[in-house]
Amino acid sequence: STPAFCVPILGISATQHCPRPTSSSSTSKQINADVTVKSANEVSQGRNTGSTSSSFFTQPSSLSNTALTFSFSLVQWDHGPGILNWENQAQLFPGGAFVFYENWGKLECWAVESKTLVWTYRPKMRRWVNAFALEPTDGGRGALIMIGIRDYATLHKERKKCLHPNSALFDERAPDSGFGYPFCLLRIQGDYTVAGTGRSESESSEIMLFELSTLTTRTLRVPKDHDMDLVSGNLVMLSPDIRSPHRGLDMRLWRMASLIRSDNYASIDAIGPLIASSITLTRPSYSPRFRLAAHASPLCSDHSIIWILGSSSSPKFTLIRKYHVSHAAVETLTMRCTKTWDLENVEKGVPDVSTRISYAGYANVSSPTKTYSLSDPELREVEVPLPNQGDYVHMSAYSGALTYAVDNNVVVNYYE
Repeated sequence: STPAFCVPILGISATQHCPRPTSSSSTSKQINADVTVKSANEVSQGRNTGSTSSSFFTQPSSLSNTALTFSFSLVQWDHGPGILNWENQAQLFPGGAFVFYENWGKLECWAVESKTLVWTYRPKMRRWVNAFALEPTDGGRGALIMIGIRDYATLHKERKKCLHPNSALFDERAPDSGFGYPFCLLRIQGDYTVAGTGRSESESSEIMLFELSTLTTRTLRVPKDHDMDLVSGNLVMLSPDIRSPHRGLDMRLWRMASLIRSDNYASIDAIGPLIASSITLTRPSYSPRFRLAAHASPLCSDHSIIWILGSSSSPKFTLIRKYHVSHAAVETLTMRCTKTWDLENVEKGVPDVSTRISYAGYANVSSPTKTYSLSDPELREVEVPLPNQGDYVHMSAYSGALTYAVDNNVVVNYYE
């Protein structure tokens, strides 16, 4: 039968009394850190509910000129082989002190330095963690976690359940789908989150929007082929034009506050964007591949950057755009293109939906893992040796660290 899907959103504050196991164990067990889940208002306003001034999420030490590698063993084994398969992925939490790992249907948080398990989210009944996204809160002392869950037990009916704050902020039913990997995009930024759902060719594409401070959600219909991200309370989306072959990519930006108050299941194409622009393809193409990534500036809170990568194998070309977004509270939001590259007869690999282009413009493609720079596209791809890597390799947005699974371990590599 077709599984159902839901999106829980957890606000976790782990600023004090976080017990950690003192030694590894080969037996299967679940270890729960002493965490509290914050209310939507506390998350959106960034208040720290803990009484201690110590920080649970710490900054990494400075890096040497060589790669710095951490490897730690996963001690929870109750499922047999398969750690390297496509459903298991690892992400380094911003700050570098923790790794979140999707371990065969559950989500785990591991401390990098002590190599110990500090927190586990295990879905109830026949629910399976399918994807997740992370956002630091309280200056790095807490985390907002968005989890896409495959639910094989829920009856096929609409439901909306806002759980008590000590459990979750949202537990929202997503549109049912026969697609094997239902959540293709999960994004969190400030008071807003967005979930893109993977759909089969016969199903319409939809996204789910969440406003945490008001516990409001909306589902909107979107173009079949698209990519999206969040930029300081705005949704930016990239999709090919309606011509055949395609001659351009349409980039549009909406205020999330406006979208969240639109009619449920409305078409996003019918909602006027705040900003719209068209990117002309280097050459017309029936099947261009593209990726969009937005990142807040780590140096200036009023600025963000957007990277756009487009590529085609027939005809062969690659286009790259870099945009600067200014979103100061007292000024009108502006977006301008600062870098443009069009490469004829060059096909750059496009990262899949599980991998984002970094703030500095680095992208990596798998099988085998290769990294290249969008900011210097004339440089060739560099193969990164990651022996026995799994299907997922996560690149951190700012440090460029690579996090991946190998056999019974998770590895974090820093590069300079």
